[in-house]
Amino acid sequence: MKKGIIASLALIVVIIGLVNIDWQRIGKDHVYVQVGEVTEVEETTLDSGDVVRRYVYSTEALTKDGDPQAVTLQRRKNFGTGRT
Repeated sequence: MKKGIIASLALIVVIIGLVNIDWQRIGKDHVYVQVGEVTEVEETTLDSGDVVRRYVYSTEALTKDGDPQAVTLQRRKNFGTGRT
């Protein structure tokens, strides 16, 4: 009975750990960026007629060693205005 409970708890811990891992970030480098002005606004019209905007920021980021690297960020809200 005890072994079954311990195995179940271990399985739950493993499942929670796997769910919380950001799989897209594994093996990626960290960069530091200061977000500036919006580079592009992409608009998509849904079947319901609602318009969804995606704000694209293309800028330079710095690695921990200070080397510049080009990055593109996408977001549903505009960083600059705080409005959607």
